[in-house]
Amino acid sequence: MVAGLRLAWTMACSPQLRPYVERIALLTDAQVASDEALVAYLRRHSLTVNHPAGTARMGPRGDADAVVDQECQVYGVEQLRVVDASVMPTIPRANINLTCIMIAERVADWMCATA
Repeated sequence: MVAGLRLAWTMACSPQLRPYVERIALLTDAQVASDEALVAYLRRHSLTVNHPAGTARMGPRGDADAVVDQECQVYGVEQLRVVDASVMPTIPRANINLTCIMIAERVADWMCATA
């Protein structure tokens, strides 16, 4: 990560990007020159991020855990859809953001077809 951060710093300070970069927040040339300072920076500013999925699960009407049907329509509520990662019954191996975009595109097609 130290090498990657240094590479990002070098690219941000390159002559090609310099006209577009006013400053780089939280880092200085002195910090970037020090492995110890970069490790400390990374420990303070790095974190994991989870992307919740499956909280409004898609499934058949008889599934007690299902909130929406196969067209993302909420059971028991007319004209309401949930179209995000929460409808995924399981977390996909693919990028969740891309999967959400494809779900939204498909639901938009269904909605346009019935409008």
